[in-house]
Amino acid sequence: MHLTVYTSVYSGVDENFSADVKDIVQTAKYLNPKSDICGVLIIHGHQFLQILEGEEVELNGLMDKITKDPRHSSVDILINQSVEIRSFTDWNMDILDLNNSEELDSETLKRITHIYKENFSLNGKVLAKFYEEMCKSLEDLRLLK
Repeated sequence: MHLTVYTSVYSGVDENFSADVKDIVQTAKYLNPKSDICGVLIIHGHQFLQILEGEEVELNGLMDKITKDPRHSSVDILINQSVEIRSFTDWNMDILDLNNSEELDSETLKRITHIYKENFSLNGKVLAKFYEEMCKSLEDLRLLK
């Protein structure tokens, strides 16, 4: 079993953002089960963070498609490694929308991921919750300013 976590930035037309996200999710929900891929898409502003689980060869093929998709730019793989078990067995590309949180940049996500990897074993659900709580904390800090 393999885990891939990446970030990217939406590079389509702003007016098409909602429709493009809907299309991305519908396509993933249709195609990913055929390749035994599962995970979650986290949306934050026009940034994506996606946690994917599946066989390494399938994930590599999917990442190749994502990097060529004109709706994604600045694709940055944060984690790409083997894991013992799936965390998202019942998740067929669900969405976690964090658009009410403060903007995060790729370097911040990389630093957070590095800290996470140094201190915890990799588990997709825990990782998703970690990012969600981190975004809530950033929003709380922004509100205190």
